[in-house]
Amino acid sequence: MSKCNQIFDPRFWSQCWDEANTDSPITFTKATEKKWQTYWNSISDVYQDRTAFDKELARRTVNLLETEGIIKQDFKVLDIGCGTGTYTLPIAKRVFHVYALDSAKEMLNRLIQNASEDSIKNLTIINQSWYRCRYKGEFDLVFTSFCPAIRDTASLMKMHRASRQYLCYVTSCQEADIFKQIRQDLWERLTGKPFGIYRSFDVIYPFNFLYAKGLMPSLKYITHSYTYEVSVEKQIIQHERFFEIFTDVDRQRIKSTVKDYIEKRFKDSIIKTEIKRRIA
Repeated sequence: MSKCNQIFDPRFWSQCWDEANTDSPITFTKATEKKWQTYWNSISDVYQDRTAFDKELARRTVNLLETEGIIKQDFKVLDIGCGTGTYTLPIAKRVFHVYALDSAKEMLNRLIQNASEDSIKNLTIINQSWYRCRYKGEFDLVFTSFCPAIRDTASLMKMHRASRQYLCYVTSCQEADIFKQIRQDLWERLTGKPFGIYRSFDVIYPFNFLYAKGLMPSLKYITHSYTYEVSVEKQIIQHERFFEIFTDVDRQRIKSTVKDYIEKRFKDSIIKTEIKRRIA
Protein backbone atom coordinates (compact mmCIF):
# COMPACT_ATOMS: atom_id res chain seq x y z
CA MET A 1 0.00 0.00 0.00
CA SER A 2 1.35 3.45 -0.95
CA LYS A 3 2.03 6.02 1.78
CA CYS A 4 -0.77 8.20 0.40
CA ASN A 5 -3.27 5.35 0.70
CA GLN A 6 -2.04 4.43 4.17
CA ILE A 7 -3.33 7.65 5.70
CA PHE A 8 -6.87 6.68 4.68
CA ASP A 9 -6.57 3.31 6.40
CA PRO A 10 -7.77 3.38 10.05
CA ARG A 11 -5.27 0.62 10.85
CA PHE A 12 -2.45 3.05 10.02
CA TRP A 13 -3.64 5.57 12.64
CA SER A 14 -4.28 2.81 15.15
CA GLN A 15 -0.68 1.67 14.70
CA CYS A 16 0.62 5.27 14.97
CA TRP A 17 -1.25 5.75 18.24
CA ASP A 18 0.09 2.45 19.59
CA GLU A 19 3.63 3.52 18.69
CA ALA A 20 3.13 6.86 20.44
CA ASN A 21 2.14 4.96 23.59
CA THR A 22 5.10 2.61 23.27
CA ASP A 23 7.51 5.53 22.83
CA SER A 24 5.97 7.47 25.72
CA PRO A 25 7.92 7.56 28.99
CA ILE A 26 4.58 7.67 30.84
CA THR A 27 2.60 4.46 30.66
CA PHE A 28 -1.02 3.76 31.49
CA THR A 29 -1.69 0.02 31.52
CA LYS A 30 -3.62 -2.53 33.50
CA ALA A 31 -0.29 -3.43 35.11
CA THR A 32 0.15 0.11 36.49
CA GLU A 33 -3.54 0.67 37.21
CA LYS A 34 -3.32 0.27 41.00
CA LYS A 35 -0.29 2.58 41.16
CA TRP A 36 -2.24 5.21 39.27
CA GLN A 37 -5.23 4.82 41.58
CA THR A 38 -2.95 5.34 44.56
CA TYR A 39 -1.46 8.40 42.89
CA TRP A 40 -4.80 10.01 42.02
CA ASN A 41 -6.19 9.31 45.48
CA SER A 42 -3.12 10.86 47.12
CA ILE A 43 -3.25 14.10 45.09
CA SER A 44 -7.01 14.67 45.06
CA ASP A 45 -6.59 17.94 46.97
CA VAL A 46 -3.92 19.21 44.53
CA TYR A 47 -6.10 18.17 41.60
CA GLN A 48 -9.09 19.96 43.11
CA ASP A 49 -7.05 23.15 43.40
CA ARG A 50 -5.88 22.91 39.78
CA THR A 51 -9.33 22.26 38.35
CA ALA A 52 -10.66 25.37 40.06
CA PHE A 53 -8.67 27.32 37.46
CA ASP A 54 -10.21 25.25 34.64
CA LYS A 55 -13.83 26.07 35.47
CA GLU A 56 -14.07 28.72 32.77
CA LEU A 57 -12.59 26.33 30.19
CA ALA A 58 -15.09 23.67 31.24
CA ARG A 59 -17.97 26.15 31.03
CA ARG A 60 -16.94 27.16 27.50
CA THR A 61 -16.62 23.52 26.47
CA VAL A 62 -20.07 22.63 27.77
CA ASN A 63 -21.52 25.75 26.12
CA LEU A 64 -20.08 24.55 22.81
CA LEU A 65 -21.58 21.09 23.25
CA GLU A 66 -24.97 22.64 24.00
CA THR A 67 -24.76 24.95 20.98
CA GLU A 68 -23.87 21.98 18.76
CA GLY A 69 -26.87 20.02 20.13
CA ILE A 70 -24.62 17.38 21.69
CA ILE A 71 -26.12 17.82 25.14
CA LYS A 72 -29.86 18.18 25.73
CA GLN A 73 -32.15 18.32 28.75
CA ASP A 74 -33.35 14.72 28.45
CA PHE A 75 -29.88 13.18 27.98
CA LYS A 76 -28.22 10.47 30.03
CA VAL A 77 -24.47 11.17 30.04
CA LEU A 78 -21.50 9.02 31.03
CA ASP A 79 -18.41 10.99 32.14
CA ILE A 80 -15.36 8.68 32.10
CA GLY A 81 -12.49 9.65 34.39
CA CYS A 82 -14.62 12.37 35.93
CA GLY A 83 -12.18 13.30 38.71
CA THR A 84 -13.56 15.91 41.08
CA GLY A 85 -16.23 16.98 38.59
CA THR A 86 -14.66 19.69 36.41
CA TYR A 87 -16.98 18.78 33.53
CA THR A 88 -19.43 16.54 35.37
CA LEU A 89 -21.07 19.35 37.32
CA PRO A 90 -21.65 21.88 34.49
CA ILE A 91 -22.95 19.05 32.29
CA ALA A 92 -25.29 17.85 35.06
CA LYS A 93 -26.92 21.30 35.18
CA ARG A 94 -28.06 20.88 31.58
CA VAL A 95 -29.04 17.22 31.24
CA PHE A 96 -31.36 14.67 32.86
CA HIS A 97 -28.69 12.54 34.53
CA VAL A 98 -24.90 12.07 34.63
CA TYR A 99 -23.09 8.85 35.49
CA ALA A 100 -19.71 9.88 36.92
CA LEU A 101 -17.10 7.15 36.61
CA ASP A 102 -13.63 7.14 38.16
CA SER A 103 -11.37 4.51 39.69
CA ALA A 104 -10.01 6.91 42.35
CA LYS A 105 -12.31 6.95 45.37
CA GLU A 106 -10.89 10.15 46.86
CA MET A 107 -11.57 12.00 43.60
CA LEU A 108 -15.18 10.84 43.75
CA ASN A 109 -15.50 11.86 47.41
CA ARG A 110 -14.53 15.39 46.41
CA LEU A 111 -16.96 15.26 43.51
CA ILE A 112 -19.76 14.28 45.89
CA GLN A 113 -18.87 17.19 48.16
CA ASN A 114 -18.69 19.63 45.23
CA ALA A 115 -22.06 18.42 43.92
CA SER A 116 -23.65 18.84 47.34
CA GLU A 117 -22.32 22.39 47.66
CA ASP A 118 -23.75 23.15 44.21
CA SER A 119 -27.10 21.45 45.02
CA ILE A 120 -26.64 18.99 42.14
CA LYS A 121 -28.48 15.71 42.72
CA ASN A 122 -28.87 14.10 39.28
CA LEU A 123 -25.65 12.08 39.61
CA THR A 124 -24.82 8.42 39.88
CA ILE A 125 -21.31 7.80 41.21
CA ILE A 126 -19.45 4.79 39.78
CA ASN A 127 -16.19 3.88 41.52
CA GLN A 128 -14.85 1.55 38.86
CA SER A 129 -12.07 1.22 36.30
CA TRP A 130 -13.01 1.88 32.68
CA TYR A 131 -11.08 -1.30 31.82
CA ARG A 132 -13.79 -3.32 33.59
CA CYS A 133 -16.85 -1.56 32.16
CA ARG A 134 -19.03 -3.18 29.50
CA TYR A 135 -21.62 -0.66 28.33
CA LYS A 136 -23.50 -0.88 25.05
CA GLY A 137 -25.69 1.93 23.76
CA GLU A 138 -26.80 3.00 27.22
CA PHE A 139 -26.02 6.73 27.06
CA ASP A 140 -26.97 9.63 24.82
CA LEU A 141 -23.51 11.11 25.27
CA VAL A 142 -20.28 9.50 26.41
CA PHE A 143 -17.80 12.15 27.49
CA THR A 144 -14.18 12.12 28.61
CA SER A 145 -11.41 14.66 29.11
CA PHE A 146 -7.75 13.59 29.26
CA CYS A 147 -8.64 10.20 30.71
CA PRO A 148 -5.52 7.97 30.87
CA ALA A 149 -7.60 4.83 30.27
CA ILE A 150 -8.65 6.04 26.82
CA ARG A 151 -5.53 6.48 24.75
CA ASP A 152 -5.79 3.95 21.94
CA THR A 153 -8.31 3.00 19.28
CA ALA A 154 -9.67 -0.01 21.18
CA SER A 155 -10.64 2.08 24.22
CA LEU A 156 -11.94 4.86 21.96
CA MET A 157 -14.25 2.44 20.14
CA LYS A 158 -15.34 1.04 23.50
CA MET A 159 -16.57 4.57 24.27
CA HIS A 160 -18.29 4.63 20.90
CA ARG A 161 -20.15 1.39 21.66
CA ALA A 162 -21.34 2.76 25.01
CA SER A 163 -23.15 5.63 23.31
CA ARG A 164 -26.41 5.56 21.38
CA GLN A 165 -25.89 9.07 19.97
CA TYR A 166 -22.78 11.13 20.70
CA LEU A 167 -19.18 10.80 21.80
CA CYS A 168 -17.05 13.72 23.05
CA TYR A 169 -13.32 13.14 23.48
CA VAL A 170 -11.47 16.15 24.91
CA THR A 171 -7.72 16.00 24.44
CA SER A 172 -4.62 18.09 23.75
CA CYS A 173 -3.07 19.86 20.80
CA GLN A 174 0.50 21.04 21.36
CA GLU A 175 0.10 22.09 24.97
CA ALA A 176 3.12 23.21 26.97
CA ASP A 177 3.50 24.64 30.46
CA ILE A 178 6.07 25.01 33.21
CA PHE A 179 4.93 21.88 35.03
CA LYS A 180 5.74 19.68 32.05
CA GLN A 181 9.22 21.20 32.07
CA ILE A 182 9.57 20.39 35.78
CA ARG A 183 8.60 16.79 35.08
CA GLN A 184 11.11 16.50 32.24
CA ASP A 185 13.96 17.96 34.30
CA LEU A 186 13.24 15.70 37.27
CA TRP A 187 12.96 12.66 35.01
CA GLU A 188 16.51 13.21 33.75
CA ARG A 189 17.83 13.78 37.28
CA LEU A 190 16.23 10.60 38.63
CA THR A 191 16.71 8.21 35.69
CA GLY A 192 19.78 9.65 33.98
CA LYS A 193 17.86 9.53 30.69
CA PRO A 194 16.05 12.17 28.64
CA PHE A 195 12.30 12.31 29.11
CA GLY A 196 11.64 11.53 25.46
CA ILE A 197 8.57 12.30 23.40
CA TYR A 198 5.16 12.33 25.06
CA ARG A 199 2.39 12.60 22.47
CA SER A 200 -0.08 9.94 23.52
CA PHE A 201 -2.89 12.46 24.04
CA ASP A 202 -2.41 14.39 20.80
CA VAL A 203 -5.64 14.85 18.84
CA ILE A 204 -3.96 13.74 15.60
CA TYR A 205 -4.48 10.05 16.43
CA PRO A 206 -8.15 9.81 17.46
CA PHE A 207 -9.32 12.34 14.89
CA ASN A 208 -7.59 10.74 11.91
CA PHE A 209 -8.53 7.23 13.02
CA LEU A 210 -12.22 8.16 13.24
CA TYR A 211 -12.09 10.05 9.94
CA ALA A 212 -10.41 7.13 8.16
CA LYS A 213 -13.04 4.83 9.66
CA GLY A 214 -15.77 6.91 8.03
CA LEU A 215 -17.26 8.29 11.24
CA MET A 216 -16.75 11.94 10.19
CA PRO A 217 -15.77 13.49 13.55
CA SER A 218 -16.28 17.19 14.18
CA LEU A 219 -13.14 18.94 15.46
CA LYS A 220 -13.22 22.13 17.54
CA TYR A 221 -10.47 23.99 19.39
CA ILE A 222 -10.75 26.05 22.56
CA THR A 223 -7.93 28.20 23.93
CA HIS A 224 -7.92 29.37 27.52
CA SER A 225 -5.34 31.44 29.44
CA TYR A 226 -5.10 32.07 33.17
CA THR A 227 -2.71 32.78 36.03
CA TYR A 228 -2.18 29.68 38.12
CA GLU A 229 -0.92 29.59 41.68
CA VAL A 230 0.11 26.54 43.69
CA SER A 231 2.22 26.05 46.79
CA VAL A 232 5.74 24.69 46.44
CA GLU A 233 4.88 22.15 49.13
CA LYS A 234 1.98 20.68 47.12
CA GLN A 235 4.11 20.47 43.97
CA ILE A 236 6.81 18.60 45.88
CA ILE A 237 4.26 16.07 47.15
CA GLN A 238 2.66 15.63 43.72
CA HIS A 239 5.97 14.99 41.95
CA GLU A 240 7.24 12.67 44.65
CA ARG A 241 4.20 10.47 44.22
CA PHE A 242 4.29 10.68 40.44
CA PHE A 243 7.85 9.38 40.18
CA GLU A 244 7.11 6.51 42.54
CA ILE A 245 4.98 5.05 39.72
CA PHE A 246 7.64 4.99 37.04
CA THR A 247 11.10 4.66 38.50
CA ASP A 248 12.99 1.99 40.37
CA VAL A 249 14.68 4.73 42.38
CA ASP A 250 14.24 4.34 46.13
CA ARG A 251 11.66 6.56 47.78
CA GLN A 252 14.16 8.57 49.84
CA ARG A 253 16.15 9.57 46.76
CA ILE A 254 12.97 10.60 44.96
CA LYS A 255 11.92 12.76 47.92
CA SER A 256 15.31 14.47 48.27
CA THR A 257 15.78 15.03 44.50
CA VAL A 258 12.30 16.47 43.99
CA LYS A 259 12.49 18.70 47.08
CA ASP A 260 15.96 20.01 46.20
CA TYR A 261 15.05 20.79 42.58
CA ILE A 262 11.73 22.52 43.22
CA GLU A 263 12.93 24.56 46.22
CA LYS A 264 15.97 25.79 44.27
CA ARG A 265 13.93 26.65 41.19
CA PHE A 266 11.16 28.43 43.08
CA LYS A 267 12.50 30.56 45.92
CA ASP A 268 9.10 31.65 47.20
CA SER A 269 6.56 29.37 48.87
CA ILE A 270 4.12 29.93 45.96
CA ILE A 271 4.57 29.05 42.30
CA LYS A 272 2.78 31.61 40.15
CA THR A 273 2.74 31.12 36.40
CA GLU A 274 0.78 31.92 33.25
CA ILE A 275 -0.90 28.89 31.71
CA LYS A 276 -2.20 28.76 28.15
CA ARG A 277 -4.31 25.70 27.42
CA ARG A 278 -5.46 24.66 23.98
CA ILE A 279 -7.79 21.69 23.90
CA ALA A 280 -9.29 19.79 20.99
